[in-house]
Amino acid sequence: MNALNKLAFIPLFLFIGLTSCRTHWEVNESYTGNKTLLAANASRPDMEAIISPYRDSLDYVMNEVLCQSANEFIINRPESNLGNWASDVLLECARAQYNGTIDAAMFNTGGLRTALPTGNITRGKIFELMPFDNELVLVTLPYNEVREMLTYLAVKGGEPVSEIQLKIKDGTYNQVRIGNKELEERSYVILTNDYLSNGGDKMYFFTEGRRLNRTPLDIKVRDVVIDYCRSQGKSGKSITGIKDGRISHEN
Repeated sequence: MNALNKLAFIPLFLFIGLTSCRTHWEVNESYTGNKTLLAANASRPDMEAIISPYRDSLDYVMNEVLCQSANEFIINRPESNLGNWASDVLLECARAQYNGTIDAAMFNTGGLRTALPTGNITRGKIFELMPFDNELVLVTLPYNEVREMLTYLAVKGGEPVSEIQLKIKDGTYNQVRIGNKELEERSYVILTNDYLSNGGDKMYFFTEGRRLNRTPLDIKVRDVVIDYCRSQGKSGKSITGIKDGRISHEN
């Protein structure tokens, strides 16, 4: 049983401790991004003895340095180095796993919950960045829903995308390219996550009745990013994020 799974038993231990005696005690909870660290009151060293090994194990796992970052990654609109990097990494992995065409990727700014610093990138930092257990999904959209997706991007002022380029002016889009080709009147296969494919963040164009097909890849978004960062670290490479103008405002 790994450290993360062991943590699931902590609430049971606490419940037993609470109901087995009448002595008053407290559990102090401090939240540090991705981790909730439990500390028993000093008057209950027996409870601290139960909790401490799990806390220590979690800290050990989360403090693993995966790689180095050459620059700070931040999230912003219409595009950001963090959104660009994450989208590109996820699309690259999905294409390596899937025996078929994937035209582009689209995610949501709200799915990226923190910046990444220059220097050490730990497993815990990726958990802070992506605290949700979302999985990658392929959605095949008919042409009219692709246009709805592009309209959504324009109205929102940009979201994390890969292989999509467009300019936004007055809440509308123009100069669109997908996969470095001009928009064609056909269906497109878009990589996203399960939350968005069910209409999360009002991305209704991905939902059943509007899409043509939905293919789960059974890969957690966070696991892809962790594995990518670890592979970069083992190769002695730093991760680098850039803005390349894939989504921009037109004057």
